[in-house]
Amino acid sequence: MMYLYRLLEIICLMRYLMVYLYRLMEIICLMRYLIMYLYRLLESICLMRYLMMYLYRSLEIICLMRDLMVYLYRRLEIICLMRDLMVYLYRRLEIICLMRDLMVYLYRSLEIICLMRDLMVYLYRRLEIICLMRDLMVYLYRLLEIICLIRYLMMYLYRSLEIICLMRDLMVYRYRRLEIICLMRDLMVYLYRLLEMICLIRYLMM
Repeated sequence: MMYLYRLLEIICLMRYLMVYLYRLMEIICLMRYLIMYLYRLLESICLMRYLMMYLYRSLEIICLMRDLMVYLYRRLEIICLMRDLMVYLYRRLEIICLMRDLMVYLYRSLEIICLMRDLMVYLYRRLEIICLMRDLMVYLYRLLEIICLIRYLMMYLYRSLEIICLMRDLMVYRYRRLEIICLMRDLMVYLYRLLEMICLIRYLMM
């Protein structure tokens, strides 16, 4: 693009040169008209007329060259317009490149934001798992509390059963004591009957 820009600058300089040549050609054309006037004046002089004819033809060639220069000047104007268009397109391309770089930057920023979003989702999932584990631990803690209460209840029942067993043993001991007392009472009754019999026999023997 810089090479084209330099080339177009050279072409613009040539355009100014062509303008200068065009002005020069206009002056020459004015001289042609002057020569035509002289030609009309000197028609009676043949040698001069032939010379003027030669000059006239030369001036016609010069006019053709002037027209060619005008054509080239128009072409150079078109080339200058193309140069300006190229400069405009170059500026537009610079803006487009800047916008592209901005889009790349925004894309990278969005990639980072998406990665952060995925990280946040991952952390959120981890927190959900941790919360579920916390709830499970709370549930297990409550279950352990219930188990401990049941254990204390079982301990209480066990102690109650121990007391009941002790009372049973005491009742058995008392029952045994009563059985012995009853046996002694029966023995005393038996002895009492025996003594009565002996007393009766003694009275009878008397």
